[in-house]
Amino acid sequence: MPISTRLPLLALGLLACGGGSQADRNPPRVHFTTPLNGDHVHETINIGVRADDKYGTLARIDVFANDKLVATSATDPLSIKWDSRTLPVGGPAVLKAVATDHAGNRSEITSSIVIDRGNLPSEKEAIYSIINEGKLDDANKLLDDVWDLGTRSQPVHIAPLTWQESPFDKYWRFIFYGLNPLADLTWAYYAMGDTRYRDKLLAILTSYVEYDEQRPEIPDWSFDDKHTTAFRALALVNAYGKLGRSHDLSPELAQRLRRAALKIGGFLANPNNFDDNYNHGFTEAAALLLIAANFPDCDSAASWQATALARLDVLMVRAVDGDSVEVEKSPFYHFYVMNFANEIAVWGARFGVPVSTTFASKAAAMTRYSTYVAHPNGDVPLIGASVTLNARKQSRTINQILGQSDPVFEYMRTGGRSGVEPTQRNVLFPESGHSVLRSAFGAAGSEFDQQTHTVFNVGPYRTSHSHLDGLSLVYASAGKALLVDSGLFAYEDGPGVEFFRSTPAHNTVVVDGADQAPGSEVAGATLTGDTWVYQSGSNNLYDGVVHRRGVLLVRRDLALVFDQLDSAVAHEYAQTWHFRPEASVVADATAATASDETNNPEIIVAQALSEGLRVETVRGGTAPKQGWYSAVYGQQTENTVATFYATGTSATFITLIASGSLVRTIPTARLATGSSAFELSVCRREAGVALDVIVSGLANAGETVGVTPSGSCP
Repeated sequence: MPISTRLPLLALGLLACGGGSQADRNPPRVHFTTPLNGDHVHETINIGVRADDKYGTLARIDVFANDKLVATSATDPLSIKWDSRTLPVGGPAVLKAVATDHAGNRSEITSSIVIDRGNLPSEKEAIYSIINEGKLDDANKLLDDVWDLGTRSQPVHIAPLTWQESPFDKYWRFIFYGLNPLADLTWAYYAMGDTRYRDKLLAILTSYVEYDEQRPEIPDWSFDDKHTTAFRALALVNAYGKLGRSHDLSPELAQRLRRAALKIGGFLANPNNFDDNYNHGFTEAAALLLIAANFPDCDSAASWQATALARLDVLMVRAVDGDSVEVEKSPFYHFYVMNFANEIAVWGARFGVPVSTTFASKAAAMTRYSTYVAHPNGDVPLIGASVTLNARKQSRTINQILGQSDPVFEYMRTGGRSGVEPTQRNVLFPESGHSVLRSAFGAAGSEFDQQTHTVFNVGPYRTSHSHLDGLSLVYASAGKALLVDSGLFAYEDGPGVEFFRSTPAHNTVVVDGADQAPGSEVAGATLTGDTWVYQSGSNNLYDGVVHRRGVLLVRRDLALVFDQLDSAVAHEYAQTWHFRPEASVVADATAATASDETNNPEIIVAQALSEGLRVETVRGGTAPKQGWYSAVYGQQTENTVATFYATGTSATFITLIASGSLVRTIPTARLATGSSAFELSVCRREAGVALDVIVSGLANAGETVGVTPSGSCP
C-alpha cells in the first residue's frame, strides 16, 4: 500500500554541548608513509613520516627503532635513509614515530616490520605471492615438529609424520595436506640463511614422497580433496624450483618431487576435480597451469596448459559477474578471488604463459568493487560468508600489483597516501546488488579513516555463501564498524550455525520472527546531491509483505533510514540493529544508544515515529539465538542487538543514525501536519545541520529526494 498521507512533519534536534575557548589539549596526527606495518625490509630503506596539528603548531617528529632514537625533525615531512642491518636479521622490529606540538601534546604510531636478507628467489615456480611469504615463529615451531596452523586449532606436535593425521577439523586438514606450512620453512631458509630450515623442509618433502609413492591409488579423504590437492601442488612445485635452483635438492629427491607433481597434474586434469563456478576453481586451474609450465617436457604439459587456460576463462564468466564482482556475495571472497586472478594474469605475462586478455582485463576490473566496499579504515565488511580482512594489510606484493594497475584502488588501499582519489560517493553494483554510500574519501590520515560508509543490499540471493539478508545494511564511521553484520561463523551445519545466515542476524526488518525466502530485491533510485547520497530498494521475500527501504546518508556521521512495510493481514515487524561487540547499549522505544569501551556514546539509532513501538535488547541470547557475532571462522562472541517492534497490517519506521561528533543526546521529535511523502527536519545548527528532507515515492518509479536548508530549525 502507498505511504500514509497522514505521515507527520518531524523536527529532529541534536543538542549541542557547551563551548568556549580553552587550552590546546588536542594531540597532533602522525602516520608512517613507509615502511608500512608488516613490511619485510633489508639493507638500507627509506623511513617516511607525515604529521600535522589541526589546532596548534608542530614542534618535532621523533623516530625510534626498537626504542632507540634514529631521527628527529622539526618540520613535516620527515624522510631519512636507515640501515636496517643495525638490527638482527629475523626481527621483528618496531619503528615508532612520535609527534609533539608546542603545547606539549603528543601522539605516536608504530609500524612492525620484519628484517630479512632480501634474497628469496622467485621465478616461474610461484604463481601466488603467499607461497613466497612466511612467518618465522611458525618456521621455528616446525623445527621442533610443532604444527601451528592458525587460530582455528591448537598447535600440535607430530613426530613422526604418518600422513594420516586428523587432530582437528576439515580446515586443519586443508592446511596440513595442502602443505601450506612449507612456505614458512622455505621463506625462513632463504630470508635467514639458516640451513636448519632447509633441512627440515627436505625431511618433510622426503616423508611426503615416500608415503605418496606407496599409498593406494584410490583417493583418500586426507590427500585428495581437489582444492587441498591444488594447494599441495603449489607447495611441491615451489620447493622443486627454488631448492633446485639453489642446488639444495638431490637428483633423487628432485625426480621424486617431479613424479609427485605430475601425479597431481593428472588428478587435476580430470573434469571431476575442477569446481567450475566458484572460488576453489581458480586455484585448481592455477595449479594445473603451474605444473604444465614448470614441467614442459612432460607429454601432457601442452594439453594440461590448454585445459587450465580454458578453465580460467570459464571461471571468469561463471564466478565473476558483469559488475566484475565475485558471485558469492561475500566481500571477503571477492578479495580472495581478485587477488589470485590478478596474480595469475601477472605471472602469465611475466613467463610467457598465454593467459587470455579477457581473463586479465576482467581480473583487473575487480578492483573497482574492492575500492568502494572496504570501510574507510580498510576493514572488509562481514557480509555473507566473510571473515576478518583488512584491504590495507593484505600481502604487500598483491597490493602493489593492484595499486599499480588501478590508481583509484591505490588511493583506498593506502588510506589516501598515494593514488588518485575516487570521485564517486554513491555506487550501485546492480548485478551483485550492493550499493555503497560514502560521505567522502578525504585526505590521508584521520580525515580518510573517519568518513562514514554504508553498504546496503538491494540485490539477489546468489549462492550457498549468501545470507538471507535482503535490504540489510552495515554502517561504519569514526574509524570503525558501528552497525555490523553477524559474519560467517562456519560452513558446516551444527548447533547455532544457521543463525548467522538467518534474517534476524542482519540489520533489516524481520517479519513474524521468520527468515526471508531466498530471492531478489529490486533496486530503486540511486541519487547524489551536493553533500548527500541516497539508495532505495524493495522486496517481497515474506509471503504477502512488501518491504520498501531507503537509505539517505545526509553527511558524515548522519544518516536516515526509511522503512515501509505493507500487507493485507497483520504481522509483527521487527527492525533489527546489530552493534559491534565492544559496545554497551541502552535503549527505549525512542532510541538505542551505544557507547564505547570508555563509556562515551559512539552511535545513536533513534526512531522518529516511536508511538506504538516497543524495544528489546539481547546480548548472547540462546532461545532463540540472537546477539552473536563472528569475525573469525569458528569463533563467536556476544554482541548487543536492539530490535524495535511494530504490529499491524503496515508499519513505518523513520530511523535517524548519528555517530561521531553528532552523538550528544537522543533526538527529539516535534509533530506537525502530514503529507503524502516522508517529510522531516533535521536540526543542529551548532554543527551546521539545519535541513529539510523530503522522500517521495519510496522505492517506486519516479522516486524523488530533496535535501534543502531548513527555515524551521530553532
